Amino acid sequence: MKACRLTISKTLNMLLVVLGYVSIPLYMWERHAYTIEREKFQSALVAADAGRWYWNLDENEIFWDDQMFTLFGRVKGQWNPNNGGFDAIIHPEDRDRVNARILKAIEDRGGYQDIFRIVTSSGEVREIRAAAMVSRDGKYMTGINLPAIHRSGNFDSGMNTNRAGSSSHQDGPVPVLPEFDYTTDLEVEAESVQISG
Repeated sequence: MKACRLTISKTLNMLLVVLGYVSIPLYMWERHAYTIEREKFQSALVAADAGRWYWNLDENEIFWDDQMFTLFGRVKGQWNPNNGGFDAIIHPEDRDRVNARILKAIEDRGGYQDIFRIVTSSGEVREIRAAAMVSRDGKYMTGINLPAIHRSGNFDSGMNTNRAGSSSHQDGPVPVLPEFDYTTDLEVEAESVQISG
């Protein structure tokens, strides 16, 4: 009986070692594939002059990547998007509309797309295109912003779409945002800087 237990124990140990040898290359391949996808995503953002952001709704903290500061005409470390900072740079004529639509997206745990104006620190007015999604659990909102150079019929200012596909847009049908896991690596990336105020 003791010899049988030893044989089973050795067999299990060998199986675990073999599984370890199989899982390490699998992990490395998955990590490599993730890295390639992340690089393609990052290249697309750079090509579009797009900045990424993440808003922890529970803590009310906003995280911006470097391109967001450039896009909004702010210097990283000298300006803070938290504690009303972001709200203050939205053009006064657009501020109430933008805030109402963002709150609606949070309430619906849905999508937010808009075109709005901001005022840079030099006083320049820029049009910004925004696309974001609230997490299913309502704990965060993440998105991208880019210069609103071209307007198209598919990206109209003021589209709010919930996960069920209904829209609060007034001018007819709008494209439904795809079901997708909108988690972001901004919250875990070492190169992203948390700005808290």
